[in-house]
Amino acid sequence: MLAEHRLPNRSPASREVREQEAQFYLENKCWDRYIYMYHAQYWPGILLSLQDQIPVDQYIQLTAEIWNSPQFDAFPCDFIFTAMMFADNETVRSNLMTAGERKLFDELPQSLRLYRSHQRFNELNFSWALDLQSAINYMDLLDNKFVSTANVPKDYCAAVFSRRPYQEVILFPRTLSKIVVQPYTL
Repeated sequence: MLAEHRLPNRSPASREVREQEAQFYLENKCWDRYIYMYHAQYWPGILLSLQDQIPVDQYIQLTAEIWNSPQFDAFPCDFIFTAMMFADNETVRSNLMTAGERKLFDELPQSLRLYRSHQRFNELNFSWALDLQSAINYMDLLDNKFVSTANVPKDYCAAVFSRRPYQEVILFPRTLSKIVVQPYTL
């Protein structure tokens, strides 16, 4: 496993200590500690490479932690898609969200109006904002050009994340083909 993931460059002595530490975490199934030894840009790839070794509930929890981490801003989607594809809806929901997020999810209405800022090519994705202002703020942050909206049943939602300054709704990938996306005129 260590050959696949290179630890950050260190002196030879400290690198050897870090490699021993990494080996210890792998052997003792301290998945989060192992992953967080590396630079944030590698976390999703490392998580994906370990998916067959990590129990489903822990894999989904780690997915949510990485996705919502302030250090992680690359947003590749494969690892969160994978987490949602190999578990039933309730397992996904109960492990992606914190207790506070679960309470927020339970309080949502049965039909949601969601917003998404995007470039032209990716208007349909699984990450949406619960409010227009969050989508506009995100649009400005990433220099996106468009905002779309969609009305979706609550059943399509895998999670509501509130660990960042905005609330984000994560949709189940298998529901995306059922969503009608409409442009929102600012």
